[in-house]
Amino acid sequence: MFDTVSPNEYAEAVKAFSALPIGSNYLSLGKFLIENSDSPAAVRIDVKASANVALIYSLTLGVEDQDGQRARTATDCNSFQNPTQLYEFQPETSCIVFLRGFLSAAWINNVGSRFFVDPELFGRHLDFRSTQDKSNNFSTPSLPSASRHLMELPITTIGSRESSLYGIPPSAWIEQERKRGRDALEKHHDRLSSLRSDISVGESMIRDYYIFDETHFAIDQRISIFMQQVEDGKSEDERKPFRHHKPMIALKSHLLRSSSATENDFSIQQDPVSQLYQNYGRSLHRETKAHDPFYALGEVFQFSANSQQQFLNMIDAKLRIYSAKGPEHDHVILSHLKYTQQILYSRISDIKRVLMNIENTLHPAWAKSNSKSGKDKAEIAYDKIQRDFKHLLDHAVSLYDRTKEAISVLQSSISITESHSAILQADKAGKLTFLASAFVPVSVATGIFGMNVKELPGDQISIFWFFVVAVILTTLIFILFYFDGFWRKLRQERFPRA
Repeated sequence: MFDTVSPNEYAEAVKAFSALPIGSNYLSLGKFLIENSDSPAAVRIDVKASANVALIYSLTLGVEDQDGQRARTATDCNSFQNPTQLYEFQPETSCIVFLRGFLSAAWINNVGSRFFVDPELFGRHLDFRSTQDKSNNFSTPSLPSASRHLMELPITTIGSRESSLYGIPPSAWIEQERKRGRDALEKHHDRLSSLRSDISVGESMIRDYYIFDETHFAIDQRISIFMQQVEDGKSEDERKPFRHHKPMIALKSHLLRSSSATENDFSIQQDPVSQLYQNYGRSLHRETKAHDPFYALGEVFQFSANSQQQFLNMIDAKLRIYSAKGPEHDHVILSHLKYTQQILYSRISDIKRVLMNIENTLHPAWAKSNSKSGKDKAEIAYDKIQRDFKHLLDHAVSLYDRTKEAISVLQSSISITESHSAILQADKAGKLTFLASAFVPVSVATGIFGMNVKELPGDQISIFWFFVVAVILTTLIFILFYFDGFWRKLRQERFPRA
């Protein structure tokens, strides 16, 4: 069982720790838990999302059916709309607690005290870091040995829309929309961190926002997990749709129906992320998930893996589209490629962090099933999840290298094109210079014979002398051109540039 503390004691403990030099990262969190536990935002539920802020799945072993097999019905589930109700709930077995969206101070205090949750989970998930000493933020993320009980899974959702540029060039429209997206995301983060009065419990938290072109965009969200021995797994999810595949899933649609759903209800597709908790664990072996917390969280990991695979597939498709563009779009495509490269670099880091979290589950703190069949099932699930995320890492690295190579090739192509353009411009300028030089002797001769002096009486000198002077001057100019090129070549041979 967990150590017993009250919600107020939990908040006071975090606040007291934040006053120590080692706890300065918790200044904002401790202040929030103490000062905002009774604010209006602490109890208001986002009715647009769901009436349930928390759900607890008890990982019971189930009962045997008539054939002596373990029943594969949905795990027992309890829903909560009030944090006090959750604090008073007494599960008899291991359980998984699902919390959705933004959490108020009251919910954090009650959940944290009831399940003795490491405050670092809330500090990371809600991004409560000290605004007084930003340098302390460099302590996170911490080393793997200190984070074996904490996990963060990225969830990326792809969206599409009708193209409506209103006569604006696509490149200008995309840059404009990206700026608007950055501004909106910054306001969203400021709104969450400043705890404005219009924030509701359960409100979705967007981590990042990407615009690839005029038709496709994507948002980043996060599932945070805390493992407290074998008795508690904590996960939070946000809502937005994406599709994923399981073997033979099209022939098992009857298993996906809710027992209380009607045909009309089933035809309405719910957001998968916000509905992740519904009938959670139906595909898992009941006895194994009751003893192995990582196995019990298997569907959450697969959920994250499927979202990342879809996201990488979209980037792959975009790269193919970019490569098919003509050279007249080189500068626009180069901007898209650099934007994509930054996203992939961040994605590689996220996937590496997940793989580190998966390896941490081998630590003895993560309980395992005692039965051979349970160990075999858990090992198969572990290998499957690890293999999927290693595949995602290879895929992301491959796309990153491909993008990097495409940027290099495109930059070379642009440089060559600009060099050719410069050469053509120089050639045109050389021709104009040569043409101008050819007329200089004639102009000089004209100027000389046009002088009104007694030595050059205009009515007594033949035009023959005009051509003589012009030819002499032209010859001198061409001799100067020749020797200038000769000396330039000789100087380059003797003093080559490094």
